[in-house]
Amino acid sequence: MKGIYCRGCKVAASRELANAEILHKLADSLKIEYFDMTPALRAASKKLFLHVKNLHFNDEGHRIYSEEITKILKNLTVN
Repeated sequence: MKGIYCRGCKVAASRELANAEILHKLADSLKIEYFDMTPALRAASKKLFLHVKNLHFNDEGHRIYSEEITKILKNLTVN
């Protein structure tokens, strides 16, 4: 399914980067790991439509997100 452009999507995308930066700084200050899904979601969104009208993930968006989380969790080691 191809994406459809919406004005709100462009604003949401710019906020997405700002939010990721804020969360990364917060995580660093708390000495916890932060996993930014933004790059994987942006790459997938060039080919797939990942959101429903209200900017929440659709099934495809949830699939991409869960696949990325799975990759990260598989690479974590427990000390």
